[in-house]
Amino acid sequence: MMGNWTSSSPSAISDDHTAKEEVEGKEVWEKLQAKQIECKDLTDENYGSLGEYYMGQMMGNSHAAMNTMMERMMGKEGEEHMHIVMGKRLSGCDTSAQLPQNGVGFMPMMLMMGGGGNPMMGYNAGQERHFFR
Repeated sequence: MMGNWTSSSPSAISDDHTAKEEVEGKEVWEKLQAKQIECKDLTDENYGSLGEYYMGQMMGNSHAAMNTMMERMMGKEGEEHMHIVMGKRLSGCDTSAQLPQNGVGFMPMMLMMGGGGNPMMGYNAGQERHFFR
């Protein structure tokens, strides 16, 4: 069929994109930990990558499927905003970052992941806990 000009399935493309974003987020996380960069230096794109990294650490192989579910519920912009919020909260850079209005259903997950002021990644207040290596 002419309409299917790529041999990759949409989920494979999504998985590759998600994996790339996780790698970018890990690089940002490692620089934060090494104090090569500070929270004030980060952009929303950096926070989005951090959010992807954190989600990948928690969700494993289910990460891309969770992204798809969030995008269906909140739209692409809402899904991207959710990763930015996760990046800000879980890095400890901005633990009060606001969830997208239609992302309230994910609030219990955010609190479980440390969004309640106790970042699971251990960066807040110079803590040196390392949950993921």
